Amino acid sequence: MNCIVTGGSGFIGYHLCNLLRSSGYRVCSLDLVEPPSAAPGVEYKIWDIRKERDDLYLGADYIFHLAAVTGARGGPESAMDNAQHNVVGTVQVALAALRVGAKIIFISSGAVTPEPRMRGIYGWSKDTGESALHSLSTSGLQYAICRLTNVYGFQHRPKSVIGQFVQCNLRDTAPEIHGTGDQVRDFIHVSDICRGLVSAAGSRSHGPHNLSTGKGTTIKDLYSLCAGVFTLSSPIMRPDAASGMSHSVLRPTEHLPWSATVPLEAGLLQTYREQLAIFQRHPVPLQQV
Repeated sequence: MNCIVTGGSGFIGYHLCNLLRSSGYRVCSLDLVEPPSAAPGVEYKIWDIRKERDDLYLGADYIFHLAAVTGARGGPESAMDNAQHNVVGTVQVALAALRVGAKIIFISSGAVTPEPRMRGIYGWSKDTGESALHSLSTSGLQYAICRLTNVYGFQHRPKSVIGQFVQCNLRDTAPEIHGTGDQVRDFIHVSDICRGLVSAAGSRSHGPHNLSTGKGTTIKDLYSLCAGVFTLSSPIMRPDAASGMSHSVLRPTEHLPWSATVPLEAGLLQTYREQLAIFQRHPVPLQQV
């Protein structure tokens, strides 16, 4: 079986490419940039998914569409990027999937909330992408939609809340908590996400599938969990800083033979150990983080 992963150079893409290769799939990544760490056995191609070129997708059985502009807090300045990459890019990939007969697995977001005014530009772009797939299905498009919550793990973004806490330990600096710290998030390990995406690829259900734990954790409680796993200085509270939605937890899908299995504390310990090993070999100057 042949798989294409758009955004294969990114955080989730790296782990998904590894899982697919270890499961015996042939894997090709399409991304705007080279991977910081290449997954063994994966073919990497530099390509802008907003452009049309069907030959890159020929022979694919599954297209995992991860490539996107991310960040649920995006404001007006990010509107065009979200529209170009998350809407135009998604439509272009979906049309390619339709023409070559591949199934597209679209990575959406918990930011697609039932209340439109809470979605922001990013949530709007993902919701529009979902709508495009629904519409193209009338022409024969095979698809599945997976909505993700707060994904963490090895090589996650340093500016994510868990990434920040890990970096603060490695550099012996104080972490910052934006808002009151009472914001509730659904943290899920990247290995659980990748298993869920593969499960969605083999399912007849279109979804949307919520790949989530269904368990909420406040940022304050997350800080305490992290401080129990690795040393952290007392946090600097930024109550007036933007902190996103007050509550973001999804009920896990019941339409896939899948569930999240990595407990948060165990996932935090694994993530910290992996990041520590990399940091000890290749310390990154603070200004590059």
